Amino acid sequence: MQNISAADWLDILDDIKDQKAVLLIGPEIMQVNGQPLNRHLRDTLYERNRDDIAYYYERDGFFLFSSPEGKVRVARQVKRFYRDITPDESILQRIVQIPFHVVVSLNPDTFVSEAFYQHGVKHRFHYFQHRHRDNENDEIEKPSKALPLIYNLFGSKDQDDSLVLDYDDVYKMLQSALGTSSLPNKLLRAFREASTYIFLGFQFDKWYSQLLLKFLSDEGRIEKRISINNP
Repeated sequence: MQNISAADWLDILDDIKDQKAVLLIGPEIMQVNGQPLNRHLRDTLYERNRDDIAYYYERDGFFLFSSPEGKVRVARQVKRFYRDITPDESILQRIVQIPFHVVVSLNPDTFVSEAFYQHGVKHRFHYFQHRHRDNENDEIEKPSKALPLIYNLFGSKDQDDSLVLDYDDVYKMLQSALGTSSLPNKLLRAFREASTYIFLGFQFDKWYSQLLLKFLSDEGRIEKRISINNP
């Protein structure tokens, strides 16, 4: 990561204040036993479910399931996995203290939302899934500093069929996100109106990082990219 000048920091702070900065949280945000939390989740699921998982694509973090029933059994374990994890409170506290109006996470956990609640910060939490259920576009209020939006792009641990566990899920997510049942309009508008996108916890050689960069480039709104590997 290149050094950020004092002038750049002032611009970033102004964009945060003016609700023109979006925080994007990647899978590398937290570590467990020396590895990213998301990787620890996938490795744990694979070790515990060898009979239900025919193949583990380690680089992308996806599974090939032996059967639809096996996929359901594995998905149900994700919630229990996160229930046994103690997140890094220092990282979460720093995120809460910075008044971002939009926080987009690529993780299925609810640690960020729970931290906002613990610190008494009103907000809205939503997550993406290819099936419309309780995440309709109209239900999402316009994000603001007074009522920030936390949005899980890859689903929620509390909704099994919203999780992205295999390539079929990726296909459905992209098909839905780019189709008529797209991302919430007010979230898309916040992306378009932003001038600064801060990536926290990303490896940029991963497919999801390139996908986000492509999305933002197509929007024509990339003016600053701030990559923070170590919070």
